Amino acid sequence: MAGHGNLPIRVIGGWGVDAAMLATLIHDWPGPVTQLDLAGDLLANLSPDASGVESAARRLLARYPEPSLWLGWSLGGQIAMAAAGQAPDTVCGVVTLGGFPRFVQSGHCSPGMAAATFEAFLRQFDDDSHRCWQRFLALMASDGQGRSDRRALRRWLQAGPPQSDDDLALTLGWLADSDQTLLWQNLTTPALHLWGTQDQVVSATMADQLLAANSRALLIEGMDHWPRDEAGQVCRQHLLTFAHSLQETVQ
Repeated sequence: MAGHGNLPIRVIGGWGVDAAMLATLIHDWPGPVTQLDLAGDLLANLSPDASGVESAARRLLARYPEPSLWLGWSLGGQIAMAAAGQAPDTVCGVVTLGGFPRFVQSGHCSPGMAAATFEAFLRQFDDDSHRCWQRFLALMASDGQGRSDRRALRRWLQAGPPQSDDDLALTLGWLADSDQTLLWQNLTTPALHLWGTQDQVVSATMADQLLAANSRALLIEGMDHWPRDEAGQVCRQHLLTFAHSLQETVQ
């Protein structure tokens, strides 16, 4: 019987971000770690609509068939959830960070980004993709008062986007189109969903939505869209506790 001491973890980054930005959460993880970005051959010949999310999940499941914990950040959370829905014997638990069943609002009362705001973001990307990406990173690490953590962002801004413009455009289509509402409400795999109270990308009201009986939602006080520093340590502790709770289900 395996405990969290040797439970592999698959860490999936989101739109425009490197999975390595979650180093605080998985530093000295007691088991094998695989960091995965939404880029390159993973996305080759995939559709820009919601089916692309499902296809990306199938590709990752084929590459990593061993029972493991899947951690998805932002759009990466949709990939992790799709994998859990497709292969519950492989994905023994799923954690989302700043995740969402649907990124763009589908109604006036639904959580998610307003359609007009997302359309404006798409126009900005078409006009100047690199500047748009820089603005996104600043928003991701914003406190909601117009102040961004430029010190923490410096390394990643200097490195540039971890995806090509084509990959970024493709996955923007997923953000626009993918709707996992039913999956989030009916998933049988144990799931932990973490949101930040200061997140300017994905609203903390996501925590109020209906979730599956085997899922748990937690709000992290003071956290924005990028778990790091003190908030990252809080997320790490929740992650380790969740992994430990899975030990009886992993052979």
